[in-house]
Amino acid sequence: MTVDYDGIIIIDAYSGIPLFSKIKNIDDTLFSGFITAIRKFSEELSLGSLSSFSTDEKHIFLVAREKIVVAIITDIKIEFQKIYSFASKLAYKFEDKYDLENVSEVSIFDEFISDLNEIENEKTIPFKVKVAEFVSKEMGSKIGLDVNLNGNDGNEHTIDIIVDNGQKSVGRLRDKRLRKMVSAFSSDIIFVKIIDGTAGKAETIDFINSMKLFGAKSDEKDVFAYFPSKAVIIAKEYSPTVIEELKNYPKKQNRIFIAGSHITQKSNLKISPDSSKCFIELWQWFDDKYPERILN
Repeated sequence: MTVDYDGIIIIDAYSGIPLFSKIKNIDDTLFSGFITAIRKFSEELSLGSLSSFSTDEKHIFLVAREKIVVAIITDIKIEFQKIYSFASKLAYKFEDKYDLENVSEVSIFDEFISDLNEIENEKTIPFKVKVAEFVSKEMGSKIGLDVNLNGNDGNEHTIDIIVDNGQKSVGRLRDKRLRKMVSAFSSDIIFVKIIDGTAGKAETIDFINSMKLFGAKSDEKDVFAYFPSKAVIIAKEYSPTVIEELKNYPKKQNRIFIAGSHITQKSNLKISPDSSKCFIELWQWFDDKYPERILN
């Protein structure tokens, strides 16, 4: 991750003592004291946590975690998201690596320079690839990217990621047609949509409702296609209207779902099995920590 900066300093969040620094022409103790003072001043005035501020020539970005604050001095013209992501990675790595409850000598942090160099030299991994690695770990290892599927509307649709965890048991059914149909909504298949930014209401609901395009196909041979067991959205942020809208969806055991009623309607099956429900999950992506499931 190539980032241009003038200085980096990692400060103890409680004492304000500098723990690690890579900075030129500025006294790190003086600078850490300045950062600590201005953060406390902001909090005492009930202005909220300070994330950045500027002078005539420089911009200072702050990423505060539970035990440390990372401050990065940059040029005025620099991409906020890029430098914030860089600072967040440093903060996460530092807290994860060291026991900050028992610090006897700050010189032990000098070795963090190698970690800093490693993060600086990281190649930029496409967002979709990073999400795919997470999905493979969290939801199932057999995945496909950018999979094109034919929907029952006659059109081709692209799913960002599909996880195929195989077939659930459908029991002993003598009727081959019924067995084939029941297997349509007994597949443990997960559809994943990736949003590199904020997930809006329209985009989210369109994806969820598109699940009804899969799972049943009417033709003279009565072919029944798969129906996903989960529809998952992974985004960096969510519009508040998304959560409000999903409150109107049906639930089972406090889990939101969309029913596969279109399958049973086309098959004339009067009772829809529980497995015909496609459960909805929303995950929020973070660059500096494990993604968080915010709705299921």
